[in-house]
Amino acid sequence: MKKILCCAAALLFGAVSFAQSNNSDVLQLGASNVADVNQTGTINNSDVDQIGSSNDGDVDQIGSNNLSNLRQGFDNVNTYYNSNNSDATVYQEGADNVSNAQQYGFGTNSADIRQEGATNNSFLDMNANGGASVADIDQLGDRNISHAQQWGYDHDITVSQVGDENYSNAFQYWGSTGNVGVITQTGNNNSSTQLQDSNNGLGTVNQEGDRNTSFVWQNLLGGEMNTSSVNQVGDDNNNTTNQTGSLNESTVSQTGDWNMSNTDQTGASHMSTVTQLGNSNMSTVTQSN
Repeated sequence: MKKILCCAAALLFGAVSFAQSNNSDVLQLGASNVADVNQTGTINNSDVDQIGSSNDGDVDQIGSNNLSNLRQGFDNVNTYYNSNNSDATVYQEGADNVSNAQQYGFGTNSADIRQEGATNNSFLDMNANGGASVADIDQLGDRNISHAQQWGYDHDITVSQVGDENYSNAFQYWGSTGNVGVITQTGNNNSSTQLQDSNNGLGTVNQEGDRNTSFVWQNLLGGEMNTSSVNQVGDDNNNTTNQTGSLNESTVSQTGDWNMSNTDQTGASHMSTVTQLGNSNMSTVTQSN
């Protein structure tokens, strides 16, 4: 009987130790900061650092081996910046998901990151000057990667990826203002890169299917208010859109498989609409003045 009791005690101790294997580290310097960390599962790791005042950080982890790094008042070399009134929410459900959200700002940035599945990776970086930027990243599935950076003022990025092994890169450059980027990918192995180095630009990408690729670049060079819309439904479609100048508008719609579209707009006030239905179509549009 004594041996049985000892074995039961050992098993209970092991179960308690295993249940307590999550790790949370919170550091707050400033006033009126709020941090809320909830961990359910095993081997989850959360690191929340808030420098400044009235920041709100919320992390929920459900599952195993998830990692969240949420910082609101640091830059990438750990220099302190006061970040005031910034808000960040991270939700991870599943296994082996990684989220890195860093806001660095002086102003009211807001970030919302949600990962459900396994081995998803999200990297979000605002900038050291703040400016009320907003980012919303959702990944549902396995092995999806999202990379988003906002280095200006009053930007808005929305990324939604549903499926497996999708890749998204949304980058709003330093010195640009008021850009909006929206990327939606449903399926597997889709890739979207959207670079906005302009003012008040709008870029939307929607890809449904597998192995679709889109590259959109709105280049500053004195320009602003460019609009790009890409919609690809099917498999193995490819789009490239380059806009340099002001008030240019590009719309690309491809439905089918193995379609390819290239649009290059240089100058001002150009308009292009490309619609391709079927398979293996190819379109090239060049506009300049």
